[in-house]
Amino acid sequence: DVAHQCLAAEAAAAGLTQASQGELEHVQSGVGDLDVREQRLVDQTEEVRLLRENAERAIAAERVELKNARRQLDADAARMEQTRQDAEATLRAARRHVTLNVGGDKFETTLSTLKQSKYFVDLCSAWHADPVGDDGCIFIDRDGALFAPLLEIMRYGRIRRLPAGVTAEDVAQEARFYQINVERGCAVREDQAAVDGEAPVQGEGAVASFGVVVNDWSRRDVIEALARSSGGVNPLSMRGFVMRGVNLASLALPGADLSLADLSGAALRLTNLQQAKLGRAGLSSADLREADLREADLGQADLRDARADDVSLQG
Repeated sequence: DVAHQCLAAEAAAAGLTQASQGELEHVQSGVGDLDVREQRLVDQTEEVRLLRENAERAIAAERVELKNARRQLDADAARMEQTRQDAEATLRAARRHVTLNVGGDKFETTLSTLKQSKYFVDLCSAWHADPVGDDGCIFIDRDGALFAPLLEIMRYGRIRRLPAGVTAEDVAQEARFYQINVERGCAVREDQAAVDGEAPVQGEGAVASFGVVVNDWSRRDVIEALARSSGGVNPLSMRGFVMRGVNLASLALPGADLSLADLSGAALRLTNLQQAKLGRAGLSSADLREADLREADLGQADLRDARADDVSLQG
């Protein structure tokens, strides 16, 4: 019996040992799973940290970019407001009524008309001291009979009839004093007289030997027109205008009608002429470098000797 009990005890002990070994293996397996999960959690925590750092850097960069964009917008708004104020001031000044006393003859006109002459441009810039006399006129010590056709030129760009006793050469010489651009051969045209319903100017007093070319608009005129056209929203129409050598660089003129216009020698660098109408326009010797001419109509335009480096034509 004792031997039998010993055998039974040994069998029971072996069973317990085997059970304990199984439980130990199970525990060790659970510990291994915990180690794997712990490492996965560590890896995920590191990934989240890196994502957070990248997001913070991106947000900081975006804030800097937005701050710079806001600063640029504020600067652009201030510049546009200053341009608008300048244009309004210029327009008010240009509408100013002026009475001239030229050698005893009185003429009424506006500053914008007089500024077709460089002489009057320089005179206006020197008007810090009031040049108006006791009679309310600005006195010019020149011949009034010679000034009358020059005022007609500044108003209309041409002369219909000279005053009695005044020759074309007299007017050409006086134009040099007032610094009005004089060119030979094109002022009074019979076709224009017919359009106006008048007989062509002929005979004594007619201007047939020379012509005076005066630009229809200057850069200032274009800027004033842009200010009047809803801040440049409505495209300008300058069809057939004479603007030789005018500085229009960097202006925004998208969709402008410049067909048949004479822009020979004009400065158009960096000018926005996208979708502009330039059919049969005179652009010889014009500076078109870096101008935006995308979708512009250049049909039969005269581009002889024009500078067109880096001009934008596609689109």
